[in-house]
Amino acid sequence: MNLEDNDEDCTIYIEELKSDDPNLKINAVSKITSIAEILGPRRVREELIPYIIEIIEELDNEDEFLIKLAEQILLLNDFIDGKEHSHLLISPLELLSSMEENSVREKAVKCLIQIAQDQSPKFFTNNFLPMVRQLAQWDNYSSRISACSLLGACYSQFNQTEKKEILQFFQELCRDDTPMVRRTAAENLGYIADCQKGDFIYSVLVPLWQDLVQDQTDSVKVKAIEVSIKLMDKLNKQEVSDQFVKPLKDVLNLKNKSWRIRYAVAEVLGDLVNHLEKEVSRKEMVTIYETLLKDSEHEVRSVALIKLKDICKCLTEGVLVNNILPILNGLVQDTSQHVRTSLGEVLCSISVNFEVKNVISGILPIIENLLKDDMLDVRLNVMNNIEPLNNHIGNDNVKKSVLPLFEQISTEKQWRFRLAFVEFLPKLTQQLGFAEFKDNLIEYMKQFFFDHYSEIRQQNFKNFITLSKQHGYQNIKPIIVEGINNLAKSSNYIFRVSSLQGIQIISEILPKSDLQSLFEDMSSKLMSDPVPNVKINLLKLYISIQDKLDPSVRVSFSSNAKRSLAQDTDSDVQYYITQI
Repeated sequence: MNLEDNDEDCTIYIEELKSDDPNLKINAVSKITSIAEILGPRRVREELIPYIIEIIEELDNEDEFLIKLAEQILLLNDFIDGKEHSHLLISPLELLSSMEENSVREKAVKCLIQIAQDQSPKFFTNNFLPMVRQLAQWDNYSSRISACSLLGACYSQFNQTEKKEILQFFQELCRDDTPMVRRTAAENLGYIADCQKGDFIYSVLVPLWQDLVQDQTDSVKVKAIEVSIKLMDKLNKQEVSDQFVKPLKDVLNLKNKSWRIRYAVAEVLGDLVNHLEKEVSRKEMVTIYETLLKDSEHEVRSVALIKLKDICKCLTEGVLVNNILPILNGLVQDTSQHVRTSLGEVLCSISVNFEVKNVISGILPIIENLLKDDMLDVRLNVMNNIEPLNNHIGNDNVKKSVLPLFEQISTEKQWRFRLAFVEFLPKLTQQLGFAEFKDNLIEYMKQFFFDHYSEIRQQNFKNFITLSKQHGYQNIKPIIVEGINNLAKSSNYIFRVSSLQGIQIISEILPKSDLQSLFEDMSSKLMSDPVPNVKINLLKLYISIQDKLDPSVRVSFSSNAKRSLAQDTDSDVQYYITQI
């Protein structure tokens, strides 16, 4: 490269791009934009870009270097004096997009797609199309893989005549001898569909899809299944029924089929239902769905469960009760935690598709078993998703059938589950109303005042903030006062500390008179506590709420504290005395 510029650093970096030392090359490639800034647009176009092409063609470069080089080539778009010169960046990226290493190839393709954005029709006709045409016809399969991605991503930007030529290339790539090329073509079929209308899709793209979904290579089938929804979106329900249901059923019926194929079918099943007439769905989907729920792979069973909410739209309640519920009941004992977790979530959401009597007789027994599951996450998922079920069956049935499921919750060993239940209580209280709260839930909150896990005690206090907004402060005041007093009288200092922390948490909802009354009561009881940590928390409480107290209360507490605690030997107590 003929370099007339006197900048020494620029010369060094340019030479290091061809260095045998990988570290020097990596460092140099990151400086390409700096080199470009020194050289100026004309010399970048005439000297630097050809030099980069030479490096790609002649040297044995490492993948990391080539990936960074592709990134830098893209950045050169800002150093070549306008988009009218963007075509110059195509050649080096075309070389990189034909590389065998997947990561290099993908990076180059992404850069080419970015360069193609908002370009003129002339750019596509004169530069981009010839590049794609060449990649699609090269002998090395890696070039044809890149051609598939570029055709799909940029198809919408070609004119109608060019689109016809592009489509011919694409059809050939869909029938390529190399499975990886066919797989990438299948993956990009949806981009072509996005730019076409129903008639074209039905007559041209659907036959391509059907060939791909029957491909001998599993990975090609999987990509074809995944993209099927893009085609269905452009077709009417009868066309979808005629062209898609049978191929998908046939794929499931194949011997030695990969579990990934079954997984892919399960993933699109919910969308497929929405593209079919209900009668067709009801007839075709039950068999397919039952097969997937009984699959030998837990990933397939799990994703099939997740899609049940969509499947329910096309099934009668009779089919759900007689065909689906028995299978779901069997999945309670599934060996996979993920399946049982999905089961709990979906049961709560599909309950609205059942009559209340069937929820109580069919779904709640399954939920009861899931709430006894050995795995905490299974139980948590039921807890976090049970609200739709509660809303559907009504307060009386929640009280009779759901609340008993949580009777042993306060003695549950897993603190995370107890915490989840505490967090859930305000929602349950809002649904049931205050009267039911007093009759059925208040005892839980009293028990959680004395939970041995601090976060649960704190959340229990936070709940009173929500409950006061829902049902009025005066209604819950007696519960708060009783709870705090009981904590303060506890022989366990941790609970005495909790009484003080609780006042701080709920201070925002306490009227000034009640806050002062509680604080003065706690001061008289705990100022002389034998445990330093209790006294420290009393002082910390005062510091946090002193602005809400009357001056007389502040003066009284401050003088009493300094007098009573002056001789305290604990250094932390003495520190907080200085803060008041």
